[in-house]
Amino acid sequence: MARAIEHRSAPAANTGESTPQISQRSDPLDRLAALSTRIRPYSIEAMIVALICVSAATALRFLGSWTNSDFLFATYFPAILAAGLLAGTPAAVGVTIVSALILRLFFVPSYLHFASQSYGEYIDLSCI
Repeated sequence: MARAIEHRSAPAANTGESTPQISQRSDPLDRLAALSTRIRPYSIEAMIVALICVSAATALRFLGSWTNSDFLFATYFPAILAAGLLAGTPAAVGVTIVSALILRLFFVPSYLHFASQSYGEYIDLSCI
């Protein structure tokens, strides 16, 4: 079921622009809403949006890794939200699974160690 998006124009008072020029400009949120209506779940576009979200979150996590923060998933929560809002639930689930794997492989202590993980790390990994 396709939804129509309303385009509201702002009043043209005090700007010196006519009403048609103002109605041609659109708000960034309107453009995102139009983009999210065009992207169908399980499509190539949804996969591309999910990959962009995961790669941006991973890049931010690598940049912030020097802080030694305990917030392992801090950059991935907005990525999951963005993928869900733009590309649908399947993309958000995919981003969640991939982000958990990336965090386990790169940011949780090495899986090659024979020592078991702490309870806090198990809870962090299971809370996704």
